[in-house]
Amino acid sequence: MTEIPTLLYSDVEEDMRAALRGLLAERCAWNDVLARVDTDEPYDDALWKAVAEELGLAGLLVPEELGGAGATAREAGVALEELARAVAPVPFFASAVLATSALLASPARAVRDAALRVLADGSRTGTLAVPATMWPGADFPLSVTGSADGDTLVLTGAVTSVPAADRADLLVVPAVVDGAPYLALVDGTAA
Repeated sequence: MTEIPTLLYSDVEEDMRAALRGLLAERCAWNDVLARVDTDEPYDDALWKAVAEELGLAGLLVPEELGGAGATAREAGVALEELARAVAPVPFFASAVLATSALLASPARAVRDAALRVLADGSRTGTLAVPATMWPGADFPLSVTGSADGDTLVLTGAVTSVPAADRADLLVVPAVVDGAPYLALVDGTAA
């Protein structure tokens, strides 16, 4: 017999919600968020550090053996609800959800695991280089192709409207290499 999942939040999820809501109430005042909108610094690095390190949310979806919390999409959803409620200027969705989820799906374990470790501890941020208009279940993006140049993979193409690309230290770029889907890791400063 299949167990029916509960729609109610668990004590752990409610505790995480309360901790995040408290942190955001203390460090993410609406007038400060509004003041950042038209500046060169739309993200709040100090707030991201608190969310990532103090609460450990940068690695929420990363397996425990890689330095994360090993949580599920449900817990990430709770965090997203609270961050959206406060309009928190942090790259949680791009880094802890999009980039992390793409990396977790990659079979290239050595490269993947190293990237997940630095995303999990919050020392670096990432994003998945797909347009913000892309939807779940869409076909693999074909706008970037890759070819080998010696030991180097050369990527050709462009992707526009990438969430938090201006902030990402690491871009997870879907590309077509030798006719097959491939995830390339690109230094955010090189893009």
